[in-house]
Amino acid sequence: ISIEKEHIAKIMGDQKEMIEEKKKLRLKFETGNEDIKSKIADLLVDIGELSQKTVNKLKLEEYHENIKVVMDKLDNKVKKVNKDLEFFKHFDNCPTCKQSIDSDFKKDILEKRSVQLEENSEAVVKLQAKQTEIWGKLTEIFDINAQIVDLQTKQSRLELDITTNNRFI
Repeated sequence: ISIEKEHIAKIMGDQKEMIEEKKKLRLKFETGNEDIKSKIADLLVDIGELSQKTVNKLKLEEYHENIKVVMDKLDNKVKKVNKDLEFFKHFDNCPTCKQSIDSDFKKDILEKRSVQLEENSEAVVKLQAKQTEIWGKLTEIFDINAQIVDLQTKQSRLELDITTNNRFI
């Protein structure tokens, strides 16, 4: 009987010890979960801040596309102006109707086309600079989006850690 009592006391002591160890382990997991939740909250703040920096992405992309369209139109104008310049530089008579081209008219057209060419060229340079600036901003946004994806991946991993810890609790 005394051996049984000792054995029962030992088992109860072992059980109390196991219960205490499990309580400590549970507390450790709960504390770990709280730390993880805090990290997730920090990640969500970072994601929100980064997301604010990408708000203008669609506008910038649209603006970038509009600049391309305008540059294409300007390029066509430059080609037409160059064609006119070449025509009036090389011909004194119309090749189609064989009429003489008045020298004052020719001079006036050459001056106007030269001015148009210069204006169009300046506009192209300005648009290229603006396009480069916009592309730089879009590149920054693409980099920020990559950072957001990385943070979301970390968030998912941390949420998985919580799920895993909860299985042990």
